[in-house]
Amino acid sequence: MEWTINDAHCAPMAGMAGVSPGVAGAGSVARQGRPRRLAAGAIAVAVVLLGSMLVASQSPALGAPIAINSVLDLDFGTLAGDATLPGTATIDPATNAKTVSGGVSDFGGVHRRASFLVTGDPNTAFTVILPSSVTLTSGGNTMTLNGFSSSPSGVGTLNGLGFSVLFVGATLQVGAGQAAGTYSGAFTVVVNY
Repeated sequence: MEWTINDAHCAPMAGMAGVSPGVAGAGSVARQGRPRRLAAGAIAVAVVLLGSMLVASQSPALGAPIAINSVLDLDFGTLAGDATLPGTATIDPATNAKTVSGGVSDFGGVHRRASFLVTGDPNTAFTVILPSSVTLTSGGNTMTLNGFSSSPSGVGTLNGLGFSVLFVGATLQVGAGQAAGTYSGAFTVVVNY
């Protein structure tokens, strides 16, 4: 199977039906008595579209609240899967390099790591918490997105103007004979002072 991804439209190759991306909703939640903020974002993964929930919280002792906003979506470009051999496609958050293994072939197209803008108190460290895995579904079919990683990894520091760019990558697990379809799910990126 082959998939083509571009910014506004996911179009499978070889006669598969096209898929239009969407965006997850935004809102506010509270956890352990501390305010948290959610922002909307999305990632396109082969025929996969994920909504991302971005969560920020602040310590009451600090002045400016920490915030996170999606800038660019995670995109795996054009991939082809094998009928009998599973494989993976990985986007490195530090270098933006895409690598494939096993039964996955890379047919180019636009690929990129996700990027987020983190803002808050200048020269302040923040922690990053990523999910361990997300199950993507299309009808009764599933794919796993796991191996989430970020740059900076684990802990970042806002610059003197109070912002930092956070890059996120992950690994797409493509099964042998993976069924074509529109796979979707949600993941959460958390930043804390």
